[in-house]
Amino acid sequence: MSECFEDNAQVIERRWPALHTRLMLEDSTSVQAELSEGLASTLSIGGIQLTSRHDRFHEARVQATSLPTGKAQLHVYGTGLGDLPTVLLERSELERLYVHILNGALFALVLQLLDQRHWLDDPRVELLYAGDHADIYSPFFALPAEMLLADDFNAKIRDRLVNEVHLSFNNRDFDPQLPAIQQRLQDCLDVLLADADVAQLFATCTGREIYVIGTGPTLEGHFARLAAVRGQAERPLFICVDTAYRPLRKHGIIPDLVVTLDQLISFRHLPFEESDGIPLVYLPMSDPAVLKAWKGKRYGAYTASPIYAMLRQQHPGPNCMRAAA
Repeated sequence: MSECFEDNAQVIERRWPALHTRLMLEDSTSVQAELSEGLASTLSIGGIQLTSRHDRFHEARVQATSLPTGKAQLHVYGTGLGDLPTVLLERSELERLYVHILNGALFALVLQLLDQRHWLDDPRVELLYAGDHADIYSPFFALPAEMLLADDFNAKIRDRLVNEVHLSFNNRDFDPQLPAIQQRLQDCLDVLLADADVAQLFATCTGREIYVIGTGPTLEGHFARLAAVRGQAERPLFICVDTAYRPLRKHGIIPDLVVTLDQLISFRHLPFEESDGIPLVYLPMSDPAVLKAWKGKRYGAYTASPIYAMLRQQHPGPNCMRAAA
């Protein structure tokens, strides 16, 4: 090991002995790193630059601006070359900085090449493996390169980070201020106010086994088994999503409850002709024509989405969707 690694490792062993033991087992030789040079230099792993090769600290300062000031605790996912932790530790109000390792072997390699003691030895820093935790913490910044380079152990957290980072983009069609959304909610209001509240279903099947049936390749291979289970005298409750309703009926399987959430669900997904006696739970973004045609009893519900904030305030009757059992 390099002298640089020994210096870094001494700090880690003193502060986080269990983590030090794990790091010593990481195979840094598995990381195929090259020097990438520009106005300055950085490491490149499989063509992915770990940082800017021109001005690492300017990049880190730009990244830091995305994190709110005045926060006592912040989280950084990925260690990089230590630039972002260094910049964030300049904040006087910061009491705790959690640095989450996304690639153990890569971090071990960086420890061999660069002195990281300036941030590792700061008493406000907590160093940990991201994959040791079930979920992500906020406020956070996830280093873009290490979102791509996360190892298998930390992949579940990487996936959560990707989802969270993309959330605002994914939700762009669900802005409650969009005219189309406001119009749909208005069109559905009469139906919602006339129907039952989903809360009436809560705790009605306590202790009963439930099958929640969605669509996809797994459903295609289980129609025969579902039909056999449905025919048992004592059987689970069958709750299906809207897109699974038609395939189930095609195979002679009648669900006990149908749940529809998507505004694009149409009669193609929810044919009403044989819906007698089948309860339907829906959200107010559903197509009102589809709802009105349904012959079974209907139950309105909200979710915690901002889309329904105004409705929840003006018409607080329907409860938030949760397990119907």
